[in-house]
Amino acid sequence: MSKRAQRFEQSSGWTSRPGTDTVQGVSVKYGTNVIHTRTHAMDLLGRTVGVVNKSGPSAGSLAMVASVGHGYDAAGRRLNARREDGTWWDYSYNSRSEVTGAVKRTMGGSPLEPRLVPGLSF
Repeated sequence: MSKRAQRFEQSSGWTSRPGTDTVQGVSVKYGTNVIHTRTHAMDLLGRTVGVVNKSGPSAGSLAMVASVGHGYDAAGRRLNARREDGTWWDYSYNSRSEVTGAVKRTMGGSPLEPRLVPGLSF
C-alpha cells in the first residue's frame, strides 16, 4: 500500500483601483484556499485611508489580524495612523512638509515613553 503526497502551491493575486495602477486588494492562496487578504480603502483623492489584513485557514474563516486608518490635513499630509488595538501615531511636519516628529499614543491618548517606541530619530 502506498501513500500519495498531495502538493499544495502558494499563490497570490491583486486587484487595482479602477483606472489606476494603485493596489486595492491582495489575496494569498494555499492550494485553493484563500488564507490571507489585504484590502486598501481610498478617498476621492486616491490616498489610502484604511488597510485591513485578514488571515485564517480558509476564506470562510478569515479573521482580522491587523488594521490601520489614516487621517490627512488640508495639505495632504498624513496626520495620524490609528491601529486596530486603539493606539495611534500622530505626525508633525515642518514648513517643507517633511516629517519632523511622530508620537505613538495609547488608547487613552497618552504618549508612550520614547523607550517603548524603538527606532525613531528625527
